[in-house]
Amino acid sequence: MPPPPSPSPAGRAGSDAGAPHWDVAVQDGRPTLRLAGAWVAGSGALPELPPDALHGLAGTSPGAALSFETSGLGAWDTSLIAFLWDAERIAAADHRSLDLSGLPKPATRLLDLLPASIETTPPVKAPRRGLLARLGGL
Repeated sequence: MPPPPSPSPAGRAGSDAGAPHWDVAVQDGRPTLRLAGAWVAGSGALPELPPDALHGLAGTSPGAALSFETSGLGAWDTSLIAFLWDAERIAAADHRSLDLSGLPKPATRLLDLLPASIETTPPVKAPRRGLLARLGGL
């Protein structure tokens, strides 16, 4: 049996109807991220959403909300949620909000549990102990 096809740059993981894939289209003047296939981590390579996926969407107004079309979506797990979280960050960088009404309700509930951004805090340095305190610990 030949190995499964590798993902192409456009986000399609081959011609198999069950393979996860995405594309961006303009529907009714709104940018729409169309998701199809089975988004299951154990099924092989999952497509990624490049940072420039929403750039240059002709026919959409600046700041138009990104909507989702999932009629072709098969089984999914947290790998879809990770992809959607990336989509949320990419949309925010492009000054767009998300219209989550086209997503499955369980997916929107899981997205609501995620933080709005990844916060990193610098490590806290331990206070420096004086010479006597260090010697007293011997």
